[in-house]
Amino acid sequence: MPCNTITTNSVNLENVKNLDLLEKALKEQFVNVYRAGDRFVFSHGRTQVVVERGRATSALGSAELGAVVGLVKQAYARKAVELAARRFGWATVKGADVNHFQLRKG
Repeated sequence: MPCNTITTNSVNLENVKNLDLLEKALKEQFVNVYRAGDRFVFSHGRTQVVVERGRATSALGSAELGAVVGLVKQAYARKAVELAARRFGWATVKGADVNHFQLRKG
């Protein structure tokens, strides 16, 4: 492959419907998050990842991009649980790590 070639990989992010919630999740998980409409750009290491129309694209290798998408999905799920808990009058209490928490009525 010529040295001036950039290979990009894409991964689908299905079920991401609430873009405001996605923005909050990305800002909690990653640095340098920018939003322009339905397009998000954030840094992962020295590489940028673009999320647009339910698809993540980056120059990262496919395995590494898959891991980043996993982090995005986890962060989005955490925010969705927090939103649903608040809607029904529950509070989230952080647990041992970011993916463990308890819901308490109150």
